[in-house]
Amino acid sequence: MSERRIARDSAPGHAGSVGTEQTCLTKCPHCESPYVQPLKVDRVDINLISIELLCPECLTWMSGKFSDDEVSKLMNYFRAGKAELLDTYDRLVQSNMANMASSFIYALKKDLIGPDDFSSNSPRTRSK
Repeated sequence: MSERRIARDSAPGHAGSVGTEQTCLTKCPHCESPYVQPLKVDRVDINLISIELLCPECLTWMSGKFSDDEVSKLMNYFRAGKAELLDTYDRLVQSNMANMASSFIYALKKDLIGPDDFSSNSPRTRSK
């Protein structure tokens, strides 16, 4: 059986009010934000792992001891979120680079870029 404690406090280690049992580690039990963050993870014995979580939205601090299966689901959730974040970042970088390349090509075609744009004496590259 998992031991769960939810404290409404902004910092771990402070005595907060004890809340209801938390059934989902991937959502804040107070505001339902999906952005809970692990603060500390320790193995307490062969089948239990102690976790401290913080909700960055409402600053609810949660802690408890959870089974390997529950923690594995939480870690898979974090991995999926990281993969989604990296995928979004890659798409944005690619889109921004394509826009910059288009602008550069346009400027070259319109003869808006010359050798002086790359000179150390150029007003744009001179130190102020």
